Amino acid sequence: MTEDDTSYILDACAIIAVLNTENGAEKVIGLLEKAEAGEIIVLMHRANLLEVYYDRWKVMNADVAQAALRKIHASPITIVEPDTDTFLHEAARFKVVYGIPLGDCFLCATASIFHGTIVTSDHNDLDPVEEAEQHPFLWIRPKPELKPKEPTLREKAERRAEEAEHALAEAKRRIAELEAKQ
Repeated sequence: MTEDDTSYILDACAIIAVLNTENGAEKVIGLLEKAEAGEIIVLMHRANLLEVYYDRWKVMNADVAQAALRKIHASPITIVEPDTDTFLHEAARFKVVYGIPLGDCFLCATASIFHGTIVTSDHNDLDPVEEAEQHPFLWIRPKPELKPKEPTLREKAERRAEEAEHALAEAKRRIAELEAKQ
């Protein structure tokens, strides 16, 4: 493969989206159709394949995991497992710099080695990588909107205490005003 090839590196969540018919699956299916036609190259690191296999087994059972594995091997996805010190260095760099899960380190290192576009939905772990690195990303789903964080019981109690102190201070002020008028 040369740098002129258009390559896409699949995260486990991209394949899981297809297997579960989740939002974003259509983008991955489109890439697989282009790969089938020879227009692009689709790669996946063996560690990310393991994540898919594990997910299928955990969520379903071992037979479903085996069936998913057969589907992936029958697809135009090329499973890669670079065995070089450069790859090892890149994977470790992603772990040290970003503290991301190892599967994502393998994903990003594979994209580095093969000069590919990362295909994922994992904004939580990979947004910082996209912001700081030169890798192109194809997000299969938009970044989820952040929901306001629910306050903890302690925070709620502290807020109520502050409100009570404010109410007490206001009551004392009004009493002082009334006493001053008499």
